[in-house]
Amino acid sequence: MATIGMYFSVSQFYAALVVAALLGFTAGAIVTSGFNMATSVAPIASQGVVTGLVQVMLAIGSVVMNMVGAAVLTSTTVFVGGEEENSAAGVLAYIAIAAGSFVTAMLAAAVLARWQRRTPTAGSEDQ
Repeated sequence: MATIGMYFSVSQFYAALVVAALLGFTAGAIVTSGFNMATSVAPIASQGVVTGLVQVMLAIGSVVMNMVGAAVLTSTTVFVGGEEENSAAGVLAYIAIAAGSFVTAMLAAAVLARWQRRTPTAGSEDQ
C-alpha cells in the first residue's frame, strides 16, 4: 500500500513524507518477521544461524536496491533552469523496480514457506 502511495505522492512532499514513514514501519516489520521466522520454523539449534541469514539478506537487498536506485536516478536526470534534477520518469521507475523486487521476494518467501511445510520430518510416514 505504501508503494502505491509513493506513486500518488511523487509531487507532494508531505504526502511522500507520510508514505516514506509507512515504508520505514514496513521495513521494521520485515526485520521482526525474520526473527519470528527463525523462532517458529527453524530447529532450536539453528535459530541463530537463520536469524543471521535473514539479516544478511536484508542488508544485501538494501545495498543492491540503493545501487539500482542510484543508477536509475542518475541515468534519468534532466536539466531544469541550468541545474541537474531527477526526472519524474526516473523516480517512478525506481518505485516500480522497488515494488517489483518486493513482490519477487514475497513470492520467493511464500514458495519457500510452503516447501518447508511439505518437507517430511524424521519419523513421519512420508519418508
